[in-house]
Amino acid sequence: MSGYSGYSKSNNAINAEYRGLMTGSNAAKWLRAQGKRYKGTTATLIKECVPFAEWHHTSKMYNKTKYYDLVEVFSHRKLISDILKNQQSHLYPRCNVRYLHWEGTKSHPICKEIKLQNCIVLDKGGATVTIITPDDQRLIKNKTTNGFYFEVASSTGEILVQKSNQTIKFSEA
Repeated sequence: MSGYSGYSKSNNAINAEYRGLMTGSNAAKWLRAQGKRYKGTTATLIKECVPFAEWHHTSKMYNKTKYYDLVEVFSHRKLISDILKNQQSHLYPRCNVRYLHWEGTKSHPICKEIKLQNCIVLDKGGATVTIITPDDQRLIKNKTTNGFYFEVASSTGEILVQKSNQTIKFSEA
């Protein structure tokens, strides 16, 4: 049954939801409602642990959205619970942060590089980090975003650069 229902999703996507399939964010929300041990479940964790059942077009931009079967999500609940138990938080004080900020329109994008100094970076082990600026403003950035990284000065004089879940060490000259 091809076609679109308004601008939000294809008729096939609506049919998949009618049959009980869910997007990653809705599957994560459903799993979090199953108990405390799944409290930190995110759509990213679902996407990493559970194979998707099918995909359908959504939005006026025809994005490909993956749909998950709740039976599969439930069968992978132990793996998800184990990952959530093993996630550790890291707090990095006195960081220099750089990221790209996009403005404008889709056809005329404008990119600005933002540089922040003396920030605190909180990494809870997920896909994002929380940046706390010196004036106590909080920003959430995805670790794998192009152009995002932060520098941490270690006690040994090395500068550690965190980028896309990788740590690169530089000796201070």
